[in-house]
Amino acid sequence: MKNPQPKKISEKYKDVVSKIADSLLAGLVCYFNPYTLEVEDIPEFMVHDTDEYELMKGEPGNSIENGFED
Repeated sequence: MKNPQPKKISEKYKDVVSKIADSLLAGLVCYFNPYTLEVEDIPEFMVHDTDEYELMKGEPGNSIENGFED
């Protein structure tokens, strides 16, 4: 069985993939919008503590626990 070759990353995504990789290595949780290429990274504890998310971000985090913001 041959070793599969790694997929090449499109130029469009190279910078954002690098940013996400750095954030993940730093222990952050990342949310990526593929349409705008916007990345939001937050500490893992904020994913489960919506009050803390709101205090630090200034926006409601009522559904951040499910991986989506309102």
